[in-house]
Formats: sequence, structure tokens, C-alpha cells
Amino acid sequence: MDESGMVRLTEKLKLKKAPGPDNLPAEVYKGLIKDEVCMGVMLECLNGVIEAEEVPESWTKSRTKMIKKIGKPTWRDFRPIALTNVSYKIFMTHIREQIERHLRINNLVRENQIGFTEGGRIEFNHFMLQFAVEGVLKGKIVREKHMLKYPLTKYAQNKNKRRKK
Repeated sequence: MDESGMVRLTEKLKLKKAPGPDNLPAEVYKGLIKDEVCMGVMLECLNGVIEAEEVPESWTKSRTKMIKKIGKPTWRDFRPIALTNVSYKIFMTHIREQIERHLRINNLVRENQIGFTEGGRIEFNHFMLQFAVEGVLKGKIVREKHMLKYPLTKYAQNKNKRRKK
């Protein structure tokens, strides 16, 4: 990772979000990159993870918070989220972008691929499965090609809309 990449990734961080176990919010990192010495130390640490091939122990931990689902009144309708350290998020975003770049350059991305694609979300796999199961249970889906055609078409349309923004 270089300085320009570090600045770009840090500027993309969302503010006023709960920090991970180290209690360092994104605002701290946004301030640190403005100082040349701090930037150098941050880059040295993150690039050191790649060279050492070992992640910091703090990156293996998270804090779990319960988030209330909108419009749901009972305790059962809270969902857990894992809060990880911002440094981990910066590093993993860099790694993800490198993998995506490699796949693009080597023409390895498939049209219906979800992982390691810009705008691709793992939740879409859940949506597809739920759509297929409900369709089969209601007798609306009989053949395999029907199970995939509609969700993939809708997903592709939504993905194209997100890319244009």
C-alpha cells in the first residue's frame, strides 16, 4: 500500500460509527493521515502485516452490538453486528481491491459473480435461495432455469444502476 491508497481508503471511512475493540474511531485515522510521520508509521504497520504474513491479534477480535430492526418491538428482533478495528477495515479493503483488480486484469470475473466484484453483496445469495425456495413451495417455480433467471436479471439491473451513480 502507498500513501495515495492509504489516503483514498481512509477518506472513504464513514464517520460517527462505533469503533472496534481498540476504541479508535474512523475520525482518528482521518486525522492521522494528515501528518506525514503518522502516515509513515501507519503505512509501515499495514505493509508489515503483508511482509510478516501474520495479522495482529487485535484483528482477530470484534465487539458485538445488538441493533434493533426498524418497526420490530421485541427483544427477539434485534440483530447482532460485529465491530472490528478501523485499521483492519482499511487493510482488508486494500486486499479486496487488489483481488478485484487481479480478477479484472486477468479476465476472471464472470457475469453472475458476486464475491470480489464492485457492488456485489453476499446477501444476494441469500435472496436467491429464499426466492427459489418460496417459488418451489408455492408451485410457481418448476424448472432450474426459472429459479435463476429472475433474480440474476434483477441483480444485474441493480448492479448497473449502482455503478452509474
